[in-house]
Amino acid sequence: NPSYIEGKSMRGWPIKLGTDTLEFDGYQGGHMIEAVSVTAEEAALRGNMTLATDLALKAAAAFHDGFLTSDKDRTKLNADQVLVYVHPDASSGRKNRYKGLHTDYECIKWPQATNRALTVASAGIGLLRAFGAIGWIDGSANTNLWNLDDADGNSLSRSAYVLALEDFVTKSFDFHQVQKSTERTGNSALDMYPGSDNTKWFYWRYRDVQGNCNLGSSDRPEDQGHMQHVLKWGGQIRALGKDYYSNADYFGFEAKHIRRQMVSVRNRIVDSTQSNVEDRITCDLDGETDPATKSCSN
Repeated sequence: NPSYIEGKSMRGWPIKLGTDTLEFDGYQGGHMIEAVSVTAEEAALRGNMTLATDLALKAAAAFHDGFLTSDKDRTKLNADQVLVYVHPDASSGRKNRYKGLHTDYECIKWPQATNRALTVASAGIGLLRAFGAIGWIDGSANTNLWNLDDADGNSLSRSAYVLALEDFVTKSFDFHQVQKSTERTGNSALDMYPGSDNTKWFYWRYRDVQGNCNLGSSDRPEDQGHMQHVLKWGGQIRALGKDYYSNADYFGFEAKHIRRQMVSVRNRIVDSTQSNVEDRITCDLDGETDPATKSCSN
């Protein structure tokens, strides 16, 4: 369907975000594409290739139009394949349409929050898993069922699409590395890790603040409610490597990184009831701000 925001025909699942206008949002779209992709993989594993390929191609079409496309008015990825609201080199019409609808959004060309970017990466991982279950990653099966065009009707080859998707997932590891710093336990009064001091853990930034934007501080740590998407991505990218590339380390995220994720959660989340992250109280299981809820009241 035509999209008012992009000004072009797009495929996917548009939604309304505080307005009466349908748009293709990167974060929400990532959730939906992942859900469709997971269903496609399960259908393939159960032998229903008709359903699997139908769902996988629909998800692939949406992922291409919203992210992988080279069309700067459509894509929500910048040159580093990091999620933004609008590509820095998009047309003035695209930028003005977005700003006109979301007047409170500043610096729309800069990276979105860490959890949002990795949610889109999870969608890409889910789509690769669906491709793997069907036989499309290496072309070992069902290549005759691949039939996909871009939004302008140009044919997209299976092999080129797979390579582009693999590159995007690999770039998500690079993004993760930029968004975190590796710290050692026992160096702060806030550290609550019950194990040995000097154990490595990750300190994630909520977002990468660039330029003269009113986006808060680059030092704001990722809070509990948003961290779930970072942790989820870590397990997913290793499982993708293990299940479909015969190497859990294939995309760069290694067992040591999972270990540091676990230490991070114990160090600043599970064992701490006093860690405040701006207006978010991490002792609450859902990142809520009500001090009377759950463990915050203890």
